[in-house]
Amino acid sequence: MITVRDVVKYLEGRVINEDVTFSFDRGILVILGPNGAGKTTLLRQIYDYLKPDRGEILIDGFKPSDKRAKRLLGIMPQNAEPIFNLTVYDHIKFFAKIRGIKDVDRTTKEIVKLFDLDPRKRVNGLSGGQKRRVMLASVLALNPKYLILDEPTVGLDLESRHITHDIFRELASEGKGIIFTTHYLGRPKITSLKINL
Repeated sequence: MITVRDVVKYLEGRVINEDVTFSFDRGILVILGPNGAGKTTLLRQIYDYLKPDRGEILIDGFKPSDKRAKRLLGIMPQNAEPIFNLTVYDHIKFFAKIRGIKDVDRTTKEIVKLFDLDPRKRVNGLSGGQKRRVMLASVLALNPKYLILDEPTVGLDLESRHITHDIFRELASEGKGIIFTTHYLGRPKITSLKINL
C-alpha cells in the first residue's frame, strides 16, 4: 500500500501541496489537475526525488528512500527521454536486465507486443508519441508492483491515448497499482480522482 498522510510541500516560499492524504494499493489512481497544480511535486515525493516538508509517505511500510521501497516502483517522470542509439527491443530489454528479470527475452517480446511496437526500429527515428510508448514499455519491463507515471499520455494522439488506457486497465486487472497524473479528463471507463493539491 502507498500511504500519503498530511503531506505539505513548499517550493520557493509557496505552498505546492497542502495536507494531501490518501492510500492506494492496486488499480488505477488518476491525479487530475491543470498544469502547475502540484501533481508532479507530489509524485516526486512519492519516489524520493523530493522530501515532504511535513507529513509522511510510506510504500508498503517503507520510506521512499529505502531500497526495498525503490524496488517496488516503476517511475516515468514527465520529461523522461529514451536512450536514442538503441533499438526498441534493446531499449526494453535493457530495463528488464537492470531489474534482474530472469527470462529477459520472453518478457521483452511480450511487452513489445502489448504496446504494438516495431522491435527493429531505432528509438531516435520514432515520433514523439512512439518514444513515449517505448518509455512506458521500458518502465513496465522493470516488473514493478506500482507504476508512478507523470503525464504518461502527453504527446500521444487520441487513439494512442485510448490504447494506453486499455493497457493500464489490463495491468490493473493483474494486480498492479498505477498512479498517473494528467490534465486530460480521460475515458469514462477510468475513474478519475481529483485531489486538491
